[in-house]
Amino acid sequence: MVFDSGVTIDMLSGSDEGKKVENYIEDNLDEVIINELNVEEIKYVVCKKSNEKRAEEVENMLKTSGYFTIFPFSSIRGEVYKIKCKYPISLADASSVATAKISGLPVLFRREKEIEPFKVELNVTFVNEIH
Repeated sequence: MVFDSGVTIDMLSGSDEGKKVENYIEDNLDEVIINELNVEEIKYVVCKKSNEKRAEEVENMLKTSGYFTIFPFSSIRGEVYKIKCKYPISLADASSVATAKISGLPVLFRREKEIEPFKVELNVTFVNEIH
């Protein structure tokens, strides 16, 4: 399954939603995929809340943990702009959807009102829908 940045950030923060996602991974998933643009977004969020050093530590952890497969942006860039052009969603969200589309997998998001109208069409699952 492909994870959007927000889901990964929830996991890293240890929130209740993040713990729910961790349990879901242990029970249901063999692989968790994020893409390079999502890694940059995660670093940006961590940097704002902490500092650059912590953001770089998180990036290193994501890359070396063996928990995440990091999909190269070069593999999705021809698809991201098409999704962004068609749907009024953020570039990072479009990159998550593109990663899922290229991989043939569903994508997991926190509930986002921008995604809601296109949920089925984009093969999106929201965290509150997993068990």
